[in-house]
Amino acid sequence: MYPDDANTVADLPSQAELVKYKSQGINIMAPPIFALLSTDTSEWIAPSQYARNARSAGLDIIAWTLERSGLLADGDNGLYYQTFDSAIKT
Repeated sequence: MYPDDANTVADLPSQAELVKYKSQGINIMAPPIFALLSTDTSEWIAPSQYARNARSAGLDIIAWTLERSGLLADGDNGLYYQTFDSAIKT
């Protein structure tokens, strides 16, 4: 398992890096929840490009930050929700 401690989308590994991790024997990625979720054009929560890349590389995924939730409907939920905060309404 590889615990990914990225703080922004720009910090996340590329598709090529994920494939390399798999070839090195890493089988599970453990990124923060923002790495796995995004929004689609209708502002629905959807899998992120990172999540699709990890699965395409044959990696399993464990998220580790969802338990840090407070009241989400108030907006501006910070780091852990940065990629899909706009989709949270209630």
